[in-house]
Amino acid sequence: MTRSTGITVSAVVVIIGSAFTLLFAAMMVLGSVFALNATHAADAPVNLGYVLVIEAFIVFAFGAWGLASGIGLIKTKQWARISMLVYAAMLVFFSLPAAAILAFMPLPNPPSVNDTNSPFNIMLIVRVGGTLVYAMFAALGGHWLYFSILKR
Repeated sequence: MTRSTGITVSAVVVIIGSAFTLLFAAMMVLGSVFALNATHAADAPVNLGYVLVIEAFIVFAFGAWGLASGIGLIKTKQWARISMLVYAAMLVFFSLPAAAILAFMPLPNPPSVNDTNSPFNIMLIVRVGGTLVYAMFAALGGHWLYFSILKR
């Protein structure tokens, strides 16, 4: 099976994204070390450090999955194509509703005009920026689905 340019570009995007995901997981582990050593609030129901360790493990697992899939795509393995189909479907399934919710969800009132620490339209920036990020991930997942199913 020959590797097309689209497969190569997708594999590179997956590998770079997975590397950032693994870096993020490492930063979460570092944050959990600080959280475990910090004094705990009396009313906190759980220790935040342990929650961060569990979340870091999950993020690390997704990063490892993506890295393995990207390397498998470079080597044109069939399991990597199936893995990308599953990941792309999950990306679309979770990103589209998040974009729609963020686009229409009521956000808190912006800070007053006298607050010089933040721009006046910060909530509009958060809404548009967040919606665009989620829409970008949904478009990437949709492209991978299209490319994996129709351009096989």
